[in-house]
Amino acid sequence: MAQSLSDEEFHRMQIQIIELRTENYKLKDENKKQAKQLKDLIDKETRLDRELNKQIKLKRALSTLNKSKQAQEYEAILHNTEEEFSLQNQTLMKELERLTVQVEKLEKENKSLEGKSNETSSESFELRKVQAQNTALQKTIENLQIKHKEDLQETIDTYTTKISAHKPHETSHHTSNVTSNEMSDREDNETKSSNHDDNTNEEQDMAVGSPMNSQTSVASSITSSPSNISDERLLHSEAQCQRLQQKLNELQDIEVKLVAEHEEKLLLQKELDSQGNRNSREQRAFTDEVESLREKFERKQAAFVKIQEEMEHMHIKN
Repeated sequence: MAQSLSDEEFHRMQIQIIELRTENYKLKDENKKQAKQLKDLIDKETRLDRELNKQIKLKRALSTLNKSKQAQEYEAILHNTEEEFSLQNQTLMKELERLTVQVEKLEKENKSLEGKSNETSSESFELRKVQAQNTALQKTIENLQIKHKEDLQETIDTYTTKISAHKPHETSHHTSNVTSNEMSDREDNETKSSNHDDNTNEEQDMAVGSPMNSQTSVASSITSSPSNISDERLLHSEAQCQRLQQKLNELQDIEVKLVAEHEEKLLLQKELDSQGNRNSREQRAFTDEVESLREKFERKQAAFVKIQEEMEHMHIKN
């Protein structure tokens, strides 16, 4: 059950990582678009600076040529320049609003990614808890198996001692029976071996969950009727020992696989956390850059408004 739950958690983690990677690719594409838009805005800002410098030069020219015949031509040029700047300003404001909307959308997506990262952390905590419980169960199973092996070995030794202590005529009497019993036992074992594979889980639970019951039954059978003890009991005990050894090896293989999967999940969790941190840093850097560009644009706009007011004031005086 613990193994199936671990596989299920692992598949869920893989699905979440694929989704996060897909969202990360989308965010990267959005960042590229935003970088391109920022470059366009910087170019437009450069052009606006040039236009502003032209406006300053035109203002200085107007202060010296306001009484000349070319004053009207300069005013027409200034008017056209103001209209062009106004159109550029409106276009830039629209692009800035669209950029702000996209930034808010990216912030929402980033928050959703952080929420998913928190959920992943909680799942990792539950996984570690289950891992600790599984480790405790593994230790308990190993202790029970060791104890069962010791008891079974002690029973076999006792049985061997009793067999060696039998009288010679009893030994010769049982030899023919043992031979016939061995042949019948081999046939029975070959017949039951196919059924043994289907009942592996039940035998494992019986061997691990109650090893003392098997030892008690063998010991009681030896103690209750020592005169009727045959090699069938010994063969049965040896077969049971082999089955227990096989189950122990299977449990060790399962434990190794479980530890490997746990380490793989930890590596995936670290990679997911580092990816989320990188996305957060990129998002913060991009937001700071947008804010600085917005402040610079507001300063340029305020300077242009101030120049425009001064020019209107000069026209009123003239």
